[in-house]
Parts: sequence; C-alpha cells; structure tokens
Amino acid sequence: MADYTSQSILVVGAGTFGISTAYHLSLRGYKKVTLIDRFSPPSTDAAGTDINKTIRFDYDKPQYAHLAEEAMEFWTSNSGPLAGLFHRIGWIMAASDHAKAFIDATYQNRKNGKGAVEYISPEEIQARFPEFKGNLKNWKSLWGSEAGWAPSDQALVRLAAAASINGVNFTFGKNGHAVRLLNDTKGNCDGVVSQSGAVHTADKIILACGPQTENLIDTKSEISAKAMCVAMIQLTEIEREKYGNLPMVDHFEMGKSPTCSSSGHKFPPISTSLCLQWLSGAAHRNISHSPPSRHADPIFHGMLFPPDQHGLLKVCSCRYVTNRHHSPIQQVSIGRSHGEFPDDRVPTQIQTELRAWIRELLPELADRPFCQTRMCWDAATKDSNFRLTPHPAHPNLFIATGGSLHGFKFLPNIGKYIVDMVEGRLDPELQSLWAWRFGSDPPASTVERHPFPERDLGELDGWNGGKPDRALL
Repeated sequence: MADYTSQSILVVGAGTFGISTAYHLSLRGYKKVTLIDRFSPPSTDAAGTDINKTIRFDYDKPQYAHLAEEAMEFWTSNSGPLAGLFHRIGWIMAASDHAKAFIDATYQNRKNGKGAVEYISPEEIQARFPEFKGNLKNWKSLWGSEAGWAPSDQALVRLAAAASINGVNFTFGKNGHAVRLLNDTKGNCDGVVSQSGAVHTADKIILACGPQTENLIDTKSEISAKAMCVAMIQLTEIEREKYGNLPMVDHFEMGKSPTCSSSGHKFPPISTSLCLQWLSGAAHRNISHSPPSRHADPIFHGMLFPPDQHGLLKVCSCRYVTNRHHSPIQQVSIGRSHGEFPDDRVPTQIQTELRAWIRELLPELADRPFCQTRMCWDAATKDSNFRLTPHPAHPNLFIATGGSLHGFKFLPNIGKYIVDMVEGRLDPELQSLWAWRFGSDPPASTVERHPFPERDLGELDGWNGGKPDRALL
C-alpha cells in the first residue's frame, strides 16, 4: 500500500468537513498539513457554528445511517476530544402530508438498526411531554430515543485543538482567506492565493469551503449555498427547568392549510391552487417557485431544541433560503459571510413563521422576543448527498463539501472518508454516492424530507442590516 504521508496537504475551510479532515490526516501520520480559513474556529461562516446541532442516525439511506452509527460511538465515548459534549434527549420526526413517505422510509431503514426508531402517536407525544399543548392530531411521527444534541461550536474548537496538538498548522485572517486558486497552464491546482496576497502551495488541495465554494470554483449548479434560519429565546431559570427535558422536534411540513395553521393562527391569504402548485413535482426537484407575496407563508419546516445550559431555546426554519439576488456572482447562490455582514438576521416573514411554529408546541412562548437570529449557510446539493470527490477538471484538487445542512453530526468521522477519497481508497459504494454529478437533477422520488420550494433573499424583508421588523399579521 502506498505511503502518502510525506505529501503536503492544504485544507481550505475550518468548518465541519475541513476540521475533521485535518484531524484525520494527523491521525494517519501526515506531517505537512495546513488548514486555512478567514476565521479561527468556531468560524463564523461555518454551518456547524451554532449553540447546538442534532446528533442522530435516523436516515432513509442506509449509508448515512451506518455513518451516523459510527459517529455516535465517538459522541458517546468517555474519552477523546469530544467526550462529554453529547446530550441524549431523544427526538421526534414528524410529517403531515407529502413527507410521510420519508417517515415510513426512515422507519423501514432503521427498525432493526442500532437506536431503532418507533412510531409514536400524537396522544403518546402529549402524554409523554405534556408541555406540548398544540393540536398534533395530523402528525405522523417517529420517536428516536438515542438521538440528542451537542454544542457544535465547542465541538469544532475541541477537534481543531486536537488536530493542532497532532501537528496540523493553522493560518487565519487575511493570510488564511483564500480568494482564488493557483492553477498552472495545464490546469493542475498547485495552491491558493489569500486576501493578503500570500500564496499557499501543497501537493494536494482539499476545498472544504461550504457555502463559499463558488467563490473559488464554478460548480456549474452542482453546489448551491442555502440557509436555514435560527432564532433563540432566552428563558428564565425556572423556565429552563420546566422545558429542560423536552426532546428535539423536527416537523417537515407545518401549517399546511392555505389560511391557517393547525392551531388556528391566521396567515395572510394565499390561494389553494398556488399551494398545490408548490407541492407539485417541481417542488420535489428543489426548483424555486417562491410565492409572489412578500408575506409569511402558511407552510414551513420547523425544528425545536430544548433549552441549553444557558437557558437558550432554539427554533429553526429548515425550508431553504438562497442568495441569488444579492450574490456577487449573478444568479449563483453564495452564502453571506457573517464577517462581512454581521448585522444580517432572519427575514421578517420567517420570524413570523417561527412564531407560528412555537405556537404549535409551546403557545405560551410564541410572543416572547428573540434574543438572537441567524441565517445558517451551508453548501447544499440537489440530492442532499455530500460531494467528496476529486475535482473533475483540476488534478490535485479535491472537493469536500455539500453538507446540505445535515453534515455536522459526522464531525468525528467524516474526515476519515475524505482522506480515503484523497488517497484513492474510498469504498466504491460511497464513491458513487458522493460523486460529482455535473449539475444533473436527481431522479424523481416520492421520498422527500424537504417538500416545500426554496425562497430567495430577494423575495424576503427585514434581514439586511438589522432593520426593525414590520408587522405582517
């Protein structure tokens, strides 16, 4: 077997994939590894930088379920750099209509696996968690008792520190901010040029830039920056104790009625025919057919996390948002850097939808002020599969991105597979799953976790510069 460890490796991006890759390179004995990023961990531009992220293995695809089982061994270990960060609380995954097929597919895949899921009725949910006072009668749900969360910002810092102890070099700031690739006349990638003008060269370059990938290469629709929107409520100590034992809840399609949510909370009117149009096959191909109205939508994908140790209760809108209208590259969605735009916040319409989501579960908290909101940008693919692959046109350049807003849980082990890919020993089944697809659309499927079409920032209000929200309801 060839010994690659004498080669120099440059990893561009200090997010989940980049830090994990650097760490696993160090474990394999590579002595010349450099990781560069504009920001030190936890990088403000990394999708994994947050107060918490879901750790679970409930997938409809067996490859990700097996990968998550392996990751869970690291998260639950009493030793290693991530020891003590995992909080097992369980989670509920629910659907009301189009996403029910995803619920069933996940059950079939996981019913005999480690941490098997089980169906749970609305009555059982409310008996087990009486704090949930909303109307759950149309929910089709799975209960995963082994799932939990981890403070993702702390995890990124810890694993980066472990990589540094193992000899990985880090460069941040203007010297670490890659602005273009360094290619020779034959198209070989020799390195990158940073914002300061510094040149970083290596035998092999791994791009793990997430939502900033298009700033360095033309992915030709293979990868697109998409965001989910996060908001937090600061609870009192008494409230933290009251809600502290709740599970995470992920409902793929809340508020299906064109005029009101299941709790009866009114939305601005949008035609039933338009709703049906959104839920047609075009939506399943992630084509953006956003509504002409600039109001909050009656349909959304909501998540809820129980409060952390500081009493922060987090809610998320997982219906994708893109950035094509305000992108530096015309019609190409690129994540907005929190370094350049620190005052960006969740759009007004989505804040309204998040309050409707809270009202579905914890109505007494629905009108509480948000102490913080944030758009969490990631690199997403059309099929939600990662892209861990050699670049099709540039020798020595490798792509490690496409987390598609579900990649953080693999922080402990995804780097092992990225190093396998760079060394040419990745399992053929995973090679196929994570291959470059040249922007092609995935096959039509009735199993869809994100049944609603994405929206662009150009169609939304109140997100730019922290301007005051305007009332919509």
